[in-house]
Amino acid sequence: MLKLQRSNILLASFSLFGLLGWFLYIFNPQVNEPHPLQYDLLSPSMTVSYVRSQVWYHSRGKLVELKSILGQNLNNRTLKIKIENMLKHRTSVYINEFNSLKSSIPRLGNWYKENFDFKNFLNDVNIIACDEKKSIPVKIDEITDVMELYQNKTTEKLSYKLKNIRG
Repeated sequence: MLKLQRSNILLASFSLFGLLGWFLYIFNPQVNEPHPLQYDLLSPSMTVSYVRSQVWYHSRGKLVELKSILGQNLNNRTLKIKIENMLKHRTSVYINEFNSLKSSIPRLGNWYKENFDFKNFLNDVNIIACDEKKSIPVKIDEITDVMELYQNKTTEKLSYKLKNIRG
């Protein structure tokens, strides 16, 4: 009989502590957290990594299309127009995608567009593309280097901006 009472007391006390634990878990919010959790917000490091990889990925497509444009028999004026239109169109794809992200920089795509030196980039690409002494593979290699240079500059600006946001 004493054994039965002891097990009932243990069961009742464990049940009481369990219910008390669940009550505190559900109704007592965590006060110790310095920052509330934000779901679907890219961290600064994830933002930089994502932007870098997406821009690199889309650059491969730009280079393939650029190779096709360079293979056409076009005068310099038409060549420059086609290159500019292609670059603007392909860039707008990931600019719009970046704008849809929730990151520490609102409208990240617009920020990227404003901080990427497109005018000078396009000028450098056109100089290489219109050089008749170079073969198409050499032009593509040089344009790849120019692309990476401008992309890295913009990524560095992004890293710096996000570092300053964090403090």
